[in-house]
Amino acid sequence: MNYPLSTFVKYIFGSKSSAKKLFTGITPKKLAEYHFFNILLSSAFVLISSNLAINLINADPTYDVFREYFTINTWTIFAGYIPSLILTYILFTLALIMLGIIYFGVARLFKSSIDLGTSIYALQFNAILHPLAHAFFFALVLSINLGIPQITLILFYLILPILFFTLSKQYAQVAGLTTLTIFLFNLLVMGVVAAILYSVVSSMLPI
Repeated sequence: MNYPLSTFVKYIFGSKSSAKKLFTGITPKKLAEYHFFNILLSSAFVLISSNLAINLINADPTYDVFREYFTINTWTIFAGYIPSLILTYILFTLALIMLGIIYFGVARLFKSSIDLGTSIYALQFNAILHPLAHAFFFALVLSINLGIPQITLILFYLILPILFFTLSKQYAQVAGLTTLTIFLFNLLVMGVVAAILYSVVSSMLPI
């Protein structure tokens, strides 16, 4: 199977041609295969990051107490993280399905002709963000090893708002709506998520 990594990356940055390629011949089976390769790609970045992280751990005496009871190396770090990686990927894809349903309802309110399946697929293609997040973590660990983490963080903060806009643009193109409509709705969704997280964190803190 051909895993269109570059097409996925172009898709989340608003490419119309990439959207057309991904939607052409898409089936649940093909989507499941895409998800499988996304997990493999995330795992590859975790393995490389684990190899880099071990250098930081070995240089930190804080971990000496753990070495008395556990073997800390690249493979133990990797193996320990894999269950969390798979769980977060499953939760992320389920969240994208829910968002696909919600966005479908919003699009229909604005007289879009998009169907539910297309709306869900449009959000599912964004699952590439999971391995890209691990790629960022790898870049961050590498930059820490090189002593220049600020550069990676600056690039992240520059790309994040651009990505937020292009994700809005891509769904708007698929749904036949204006980018501003979806962009404002995305801001609303982010506001709700931020409020929920704030409430959860606040409830966990002592009064």
